[in-house]
Amino acid sequence: MTPQITVQLYSVRDLVKNDYAGTIRAIAETGFGNVEPAGYPGSTAKDAAKLFRELGLKAPSAHVGLPIGDAKNAIIEEALLMGHQYLITGCPPKFKEHYTSLDRVKALADLYVQATENLKPYGLQVAIIITIGI
Repeated sequence: MTPQITVQLYSVRDLVKNDYAGTIRAIAETGFGNVEPAGYPGSTAKDAAKLFRELGLKAPSAHVGLPIGDAKNAIIEEALLMGHQYLITGCPPKFKEHYTSLDRVKALADLYVQATENLKPYGLQVAIIITIGI
């Protein structure tokens, strides 16, 4: 299978913030078949899903919060609506504090194990992106 290039919508965040639908349409018209949402500024997941279907776009991944606790069900429902397979989380709040001891790293890992278990029945997967400045 030929890999598909995906446009990470965070990279055009200023454009989507000002004109979500117009930016998505321009991306589709350029020939891209996949996008990776990071929220839906000025839109909703429901409207974005409709727009993506209309344009033939897929969203195999998205930047979302960790699907645990009170947000778990909403994150899963939105992922299923959008057709995501991979849920990408950014650095957790105060992420540097999570790396100050082995116990804190283990606690953070436990959160990701919990998220993985929450997603497993739906065929979804979770990943984390960590960027540490030099």
